[in-house]
Amino acid sequence: MRAVLARYLEQFMPRLEAELEALLEQKDFDMEQVFACGKQPLLELNNYRKHGASIFMLLIGRGYTDVQGHLRWFITTRYDKVLALITKAVLRANPNLSPELVFWRLHFTLGTAIFTMASNVAFREIAENDFGKKVSTEDIANQLIPFVAAGVDAPVETEIELLPREAIGG
Repeated sequence: MRAVLARYLEQFMPRLEAELEALLEQKDFDMEQVFACGKQPLLELNNYRKHGASIFMLLIGRGYTDVQGHLRWFITTRYDKVLALITKAVLRANPNLSPELVFWRLHFTLGTAIFTMASNVAFREIAENDFGKKVSTEDIANQLIPFVAAGVDAPVETEIELLPREAIGG
């Protein structure tokens, strides 16, 4: 599975990196613009393989839910620069967020994006059956981006404190 995911990441991550670097050159930007950076790189995976965006998100989901963490380790070590750019962009878009809060919110966002984009074929069918509307993967991404941006950008009401490993016996 790692080899398959690696092929998708080789397509996706350089494009995402370029989008984020271009965004970070701007003086001001908002959270929607941060998450919009991932839209084109993700959609282009459909040119790489039919339903490529869905397959990629399923693979990412498996990587992050793997209890042994091999795929998560692979992603975070091989693409640490891109992940750091995402965090940097989020913190620039909302400097009121602490690094710990960004950790939580980005993981919640990842879960939302994985579920939504991995299920985009089903969502398209549901939209057509229930609402008589044909929607594309891009339409779904356009609905998702402001949703996740609002979640990450939400006001800070209570801060979650992560305990050091020593405090929990780790």
